[in-house]
Formats: sequence, C-alpha cells, structure tokens
Amino acid sequence: MIEPLVSILIPAHNAEKTISTALHSCLNQTYENIEILVLNNASKDQTQKILDGFSDARIQVFYSDQKGISKARNFLVSKAQGKYIAWLDADDIAMPSRMELQTEFMEAYPEIDVLGTYANIRGSSSIKKVKWPCGNRALQAWIGFRNPFIQSSLMIKKSVQPTYHSDYDYMEDYHWLIENRTTLELQIIPAYLCSYYQSNKAIKLKSKQYKQQSKLLSIWNREMSKKGLSESFECLFRFMRGDVSNNPKQVLHEIKTVFEVLQNQEERAILLYQAFRLLKMSPSLTVFMFCVSNGHLLPKAMRIRPKYLA
Repeated sequence: MIEPLVSILIPAHNAEKTISTALHSCLNQTYENIEILVLNNASKDQTQKILDGFSDARIQVFYSDQKGISKARNFLVSKAQGKYIAWLDADDIAMPSRMELQTEFMEAYPEIDVLGTYANIRGSSSIKKVKWPCGNRALQAWIGFRNPFIQSSLMIKKSVQPTYHSDYDYMEDYHWLIENRTTLELQIIPAYLCSYYQSNKAIKLKSKQYKQQSKLLSIWNREMSKKGLSESFECLFRFMRGDVSNNPKQVLHEIKTVFEVLQNQEERAILLYQAFRLLKMSPSLTVFMFCVSNGHLLPKAMRIRPKYLA
C-alpha cells in the first residue's frame, strides 16, 4: 500500500520560544511520508535563525513580510503537495502517532473531509484535556453555535482547498467551517493527538478576538435568520463562548426562543446543555423547569456536550 503524502503546515510569527519544539514533534512522527512547510510570517525575533538551523530535507521554509494569519494559511495551502494537509500552530505539539492515525482514518473513510482529535490543553501551570463529541451530525450542530475543533488537530483533504478570509483573522478557521460546513463531512478521532498551548495564545489573542466579536456575531445572527429568527441573540452568543452572563433571564429567554424553532434534535440538545450550565451558574426555578420539561433530550445532551478534564 502506497502511503499518501501529508503536508504539515506551520504558520510562525515571533515563535522563537516554541518553533523548535513544534518542528521536532513533526520530525518525530511515526508516519514518515510527510513534508513540513513553515512560513515565517514577518517575525522580528530569532524565528528565522532557528529555522535555518534545521537541515532535514522534509522541511521547507518560506518567508513573508505580509502580516496576517489568513494570508499565511492560504499561502501554505497553495504550496502543499500532499493528499492531506495537517495544521500545526508554531506553539503547539503533534503527538508522535498523530499523522499515522489520522491518515489511516482518512484512508479508511474517504468520505471524511475534515478530521480533528481530542487535545491536551497546556497552560502556564496545568494541563487539561478537552473532548468534543465525535460524529458528523453532532459536529455540524455545534458549528452553528461555536467551533468544536482545535485548529492544530485538523487534517483536511487538500482537494477541499480551504481558503481563509483575512477579515476574520484570529477566527479564520471557524469562519471557514461555518461558510462551508454543509459541503463538508466532519469527524473527530477520540484520541489525544494534539498538545495545544492556551495561555500564550490567550494573552496574545484576547484583544484581537474581542475586536472580531462583532463580525462573528453577524455570522451568528445570519445563522439564526436561516432558522427563521430575525432578532439578535447576543446574550446567548456570548454565554456559549464562555462569558459569565450578568443577565441570566435574558439568556434563558434566548435559549427558549431559539429552542422553539429548531427541528434538529442535536441542536436542541446543545441548547439544553446550555440551560444546565445556566442552572449551575444561576439557579432558578424557571431554568430548572425548562430543563425538566425537556428531560427526554438529556441523554443526547450529555453525549453531545464537550468535556473538559483536569
């Protein structure tokens, strides 16, 4: 059996502290038929010097003085020669068997277009594990509300030709998924094959992502309008992204309003899960009664929820 080429794509900007570890994690893969494409994206530190120190023939290094993660991703996609592309951010780590297991899965199930994995989330002092539900129906349902994929766990068919929009830098991966999800078959392997460094990203990206919230909210409202809803559901939007709500009554109102028009049981189960989150944070009889009245969806809600483990 001929092993298909996998293109590992790494955009790097001022990554002198982490790029060496990321690259070594690629070179140590049990799957050997790989090319590693790195774009030094206008770095001002020692990133280029560190990259120049690698002599492995599988590594190709490019330089661009045009800042922007979307442009960097699109450039790397255009250079990739593999049947599959695998993303890895410059401060993340691919577990040794990641490429092997993902490639085997993609070859066994050729209908799959986008394949993620579970992830270890590394912080400044702790490691957590995150598990999103597996299966195309559950993932399609979640994408309408928030991104269930860790970008550095993704393997994508090159033939899909992912294209990232510069208007959504720092949320470009989620924007691409939302725009194309109806044409994509999605899956997650239930294995921890990615180590994602959160604390550094959180500091760098928090303000940048905040600036993108209005654009992402407009996408959210457009998705809601497709379901027959015309008003903005900003409280629910922010609650589902981890904000602690100071208006739980409004969040419940929006959960109930959206719930009423949904026909998809997976999407309804996601909203029921959000109601349980709200009940835990802000106990009230009305939230409790909503949860009880839709208790038949509880088993599905428990299966479809993300799990964060210490």
